[in-house]
Amino acid sequence: MQEPILILKAFYINLYNDIQSWAYTSNIIVNAGGWTIGYSTYFFITGCISLLTPLILMLNKKISSIIFYYGIHKTGFIYTIFTFMGTVLTLTVKWIFTILFTFILLEYLINNKLLGLKSNIKSNEKLDFIVSKAEATKDSGLIENSDKVIKKKEKEKILGLKIVTEEEKSLEKFNNNADITKDYNTMISNII
Repeated sequence: MQEPILILKAFYINLYNDIQSWAYTSNIIVNAGGWTIGYSTYFFITGCISLLTPLILMLNKKISSIIFYYGIHKTGFIYTIFTFMGTVLTLTVKWIFTILFTFILLEYLINNKLLGLKSNIKSNEKLDFIVSKAEATKDSGLIENSDKVIKKKEKEKILGLKIVTEEEKSLEKFNNNADITKDYNTMISNII
């Protein structure tokens, strides 16, 4: 009767130790904590934004009354375009507001005030950050960027061709030098 209990106890201890090592090596607690905080933050932010629904409905009603006053709703195609643009504008404003509200909540309120921490850029990433900001402000035109992409591809092609020719030359030297190959074969046969 003792043997099944001992087997079950050994199984329980083994399983417990395996779960402990798995949880530690996989950072299960850290990931679960981050997911839980993210999930609850999502619902908090969604709830705060849904509190603005009456304001959005009021603005929508005002805009609709302006559209009806000027008779734009009778134009058909123009009304459809205005409706589409209004929907896109509303979604964009909600999206930007969500990002701004999330940043203020997480960075300023929770991170700075509650936890007393400050987000910062690591020293090894600071140079990349500065270069990225400088490149973003330097030129923003699509034509200029497409010209840069074409020039970059040309440079990469030239560099690639130089690398390939150097590799071919070094392989040629290796194949042409029969003495090295004979010495190598002799050395290998001596070892074997």
